[in-house]
Amino acid sequence: MRSYIVVFVLALLLSTSLSPCFGADSATIWVVELGEISLGMTRSVIETADGGFAVVGAKDGGFLLMKLDRDGNLEWERVYGAEAEFESFANDVLQTPDGGFLLAGRGTPWPNFMGPNGTLFNLIRVNAHGNVEWERIYGTRNIEAPFVAYAIVKSSRGGYAIVGYSEVGWSPVASGSCRIVLIKIDEQGNVEWRREYPSDVICAYAYLAEAGDGGYAILTLARSYHFNHFCYDDLDYVLIRTDPEGNIIWRKQYNYTRVDDPKALVRALDDFLLAGNVLIHENKLNCSVIKVDEEGNVEWTKVYSGLICSATTSRDGVYCSQ
Repeated sequence: MRSYIVVFVLALLLSTSLSPCFGADSATIWVVELGEISLGMTRSVIETADGGFAVVGAKDGGFLLMKLDRDGNLEWERVYGAEAEFESFANDVLQTPDGGFLLAGRGTPWPNFMGPNGTLFNLIRVNAHGNVEWERIYGTRNIEAPFVAYAIVKSSRGGYAIVGYSEVGWSPVASGSCRIVLIKIDEQGNVEWRREYPSDVICAYAYLAEAGDGGYAILTLARSYHFNHFCYDDLDYVLIRTDPEGNIIWRKQYNYTRVDDPKALVRALDDFLLAGNVLIHENKLNCSVIKVDEEGNVEWTKVYSGLICSATTSRDGVYCSQ
């Protein structure tokens, strides 16, 4: 089976109210197919300082980074860690002030338990040409569980914050107990502090935004059970708000439909936009956005019928597609 990387870029029509979901009123600027690949996927795309784009994901079992110009032409491509026995992938990318990039994702945890080779990093720092400057690993047997980095943001207090998850008690043949993990690092990737949040969350998603006070908001997914003539499994949004040191201020859970599938967390002034897909209208997924205030109280919810939120999101909005 052949697979391709295809990148869509939309003309984003931002209003003064920071409308987060685009699709019905947006125009496609270009669509580019970036070639046949093995085990290829894209996870995140950002606009770069030169007006182009950086795309990250996975290719041939390693972290993938592609640099595109403003018209979608491929300028260069790099793959890191493809020598691993099992697939690793980059979930997020951030451009640094000098034009380089930070790639956060999952280096395969398998070498911690079996096999001599593998991708032993969660974070890679590369220069503006894609050459590796350093790499860091934040999950080994020493802390009981592999770590999957899912999102990275620049901290207003210096350095960066990374959110992801680990499974305590995990092994190559059995799942563990999920923990959301928030790590604060300095400019060189060294850990300043690490926080874990035990709960009923599912090890699948973790999105991150910095709050106005220097603390953080984390959007993830939890399983709950509700009675509606019968008991059924439910998937809910979970929003965790912390102080600047990663200590929990509050935790809120939002149940909109039986399946709530988070795709992005966007800060809008002192409020937050929780975007994802919900299962409504004849059991079809539709793009939804929930706006909450700084205390996590819902201000409004909007559903965009006929659209779904893309797994690839920007930092100031959510791409929707039909």
